[in-house]
Amino acid sequence: MFATSSSRGGTIIDSGTTLAYLTEEAYDPFVDAITQSVLQFVQPLIFKGSQCYIVASSTPEIFPTVSLNFAGSASMILRPQDYLLQQNSVVNH
Repeated sequence: MFATSSSRGGTIIDSGTTLAYLTEEAYDPFVDAITQSVLQFVQPLIFKGSQCYIVASSTPEIFPTVSLNFAGSASMILRPQDYLLQQNSVVNH
């Protein structure tokens, strides 16, 4: 369980919010698992504090579908297009 500012703790899911914000304890393993699964197909890099991936094509098939699992057997399935933001330019670094 990831704590919130509430004294009862827990996690808030807001389906009306465009982006998800995870604590470092959830974000780091999430990004690490995705990076490890696509490492042979992409060039990972950090840009402005965010994990980015340089890919040869615009198709997300190399990225996995992931499941966020919550207490009470609730889960949320995320396709690559649900957790990736596509940028069409390569950043010179």
